[in-house]
Amino acid sequence: MGKVIKLDVRDLEPPQPLVEISRKLEELGEGDILEVLGSRPFRHLLPKLENLGFKYTLEEIPEGYLLRIYK
Repeated sequence: MGKVIKLDVRDLEPPQPLVEISRKLEELGEGDILEVLGSRPFRHLLPKLENLGFKYTLEEIPEGYLLRIYK
């Protein structure tokens, strides 16, 4: 199992969350998971993740939205 990288983008204004997530995705190795905590449900990002070959899960939690991205 790889490492878990945590990223909180709740306080960032668009397009900064996308920029930060893109940077972290470049660091993602096989078996790693990027956990992103956001205030919105990442609607614009999800199709891009699929096109790039990433898998993800998204759930609404009390703090906002938790997006887990992996290869």
